[in-house]
Amino acid sequence: MSADLILVAKSQGVGVIKLNRPKALNALSAALIQQLLGSVKSFEEDDEVGAIVITGRRAHEKVFAAGADIKELEKLTFVNAYMGNFLQSLADGIAAARKPILAAVNGYALGGGCELAMMCDVIYGELQIAASNSPEKADCTTAGTNAVFGQPEIKIGTIPGAGGTQRLIRAVGKAKAMHMVLTGESMKADEAEQAGLVAKIVPPEKTLEIAIAAGAAMASMSRPVLLMAKESVNRAEDLALSEGLRFERRLYHASFSTNDSKEGMRAFIQKRKPTLKPLPAVEEHNTNRNYQKYTLFLNSLVSPIVLSYMCKHILNAQAAIRAPCCQKWFDCPECHAETSDHPIRKTTDMVFMCKKCRKAFRKDMAAFEESDEYSKRKYYTQKIIEAKTPTPVVGVEGEDARKDARMLRDERMKQLALSLDDEFADLLEP
Repeated sequence: MSADLILVAKSQGVGVIKLNRPKALNALSAALIQQLLGSVKSFEEDDEVGAIVITGRRAHEKVFAAGADIKELEKLTFVNAYMGNFLQSLADGIAAARKPILAAVNGYALGGGCELAMMCDVIYGELQIAASNSPEKADCTTAGTNAVFGQPEIKIGTIPGAGGTQRLIRAVGKAKAMHMVLTGESMKADEAEQAGLVAKIVPPEKTLEIAIAAGAAMASMSRPVLLMAKESVNRAEDLALSEGLRFERRLYHASFSTNDSKEGMRAFIQKRKPTLKPLPAVEEHNTNRNYQKYTLFLNSLVSPIVLSYMCKHILNAQAAIRAPCCQKWFDCPECHAETSDHPIRKTTDMVFMCKKCRKAFRKDMAAFEESDEYSKRKYYTQKIIEAKTPTPVVGVEGEDARKDARMLRDERMKQLALSLDDEFADLLEP
C-alpha cells in the first residue's frame, strides 16, 4: 500500500493488519487511519478471510499504538474537528465490520491506541512470565509486563475522543475508568485482564501467533452463525435485558436455517467432528439473505397462526419472503434463482415464491389448514386475543381504571398460559 503505513497479510483464513509507523510509535495519523479502514473493508469483502487481527509493528520501543498523532492534533480547531468528524470515521469503520476483529496488543496502547484496541471484539495482551525453577511460580505474572493500556489525554489538555470514556467504563467499571481518565495513569496487562479489558494474556513474541490461532479457530466456524453470535453479543451493550433476550432468541431461531447447524448437531450425536465447509461467495450471499429474510419475517406483523406455522415451514422449505417495509426482492432458496425471473404472485401477506416453490407451499398449507394442529392454534389464538383485550372496570375511571384493566388482563394471560399446551407456547411470545 502507498506509504506503507499499513502492512497486510493473510494466514490460516485470518487477515492480519500491522500498524507500520514504528518511528512515530505507530501514532494514528489521518493517512494511517484511512489505510487501516481500507484494509479492514478489503478483508470484510474477502470470502477467504473469516477473522481479522490488528497489531503493531515494533522497532526499538514495544508499541501497539501510542495514540493519535499529536502533530496533527495541535493544528486542529473546534470547527475543523467538529465539521471533519475527527476520529469518527475510525470508530464507525471498525464498528461496521461484521467479521470478528482481534487486537494483538504487543506493547503500549495509549490514548487512541487503547481506544482502537477497545473497538476490537477481543484483546490479547502481551505479558512476560518471570522465569523460575518452581512450577508454581512459573505461572505467576510477576515482572516484565509488555502490554500497557491507558487514556493519558488529560495530561495534554484534552479528553478521549474515540470512545475512551464510554468503552472503558463498560470494560473495567466506573471506578477504574474514572481513575484512569482523570489521572492519566496506565493499566498493565495482568491488571487489565483481571478488570475484564483483556481477554487473555500471552507470552512475549507469541502475541500475534496466538491471536492468529484464535482467529483461525473463529474462521473455521459456520460463517453466518459466527456473524450472528458477534452481533448478538454486541447488542447487549445497547439494549435492555428484555430486548436483548428477544433479539438473541430471533437469531437463535434463524441459526436453525443453516446447513451448518444441522451438520453440527448430527456430528455431535454421532460423536464425530463436524464438517463445516467454507462458503463460496455466492452461497454465502444466499445464506446471509436467508438469515436476513428470516429476521425480517419474525419482525413483521403477521397472524400468530401463520407465523407459528411459517416459522416451521421456512426452516424446512426456505420460502422466499420480504417485510412490507422492504422493497428488495430476495432469492427463492429452493431453486436459488431471483424471484423476479419467475411469475410472482402474492401467496399470503408476507410470502413470495417462485412458481415451483409456491405450488409446494400451497399443498403443504392446504394440508395444514385441515389438521387438528391448525384448529387448536386458531382456538388458542382467539383466546389470546380475548385475554389481551382490555376489559372496562365498572365504576372506576381515569388512571385507576387503566391500572385495574391491566391487572385483569395480566391475570387472564397467566391463567391462559397455565392451560396452554407446551407445543403452542410459542403463541405467547411477544
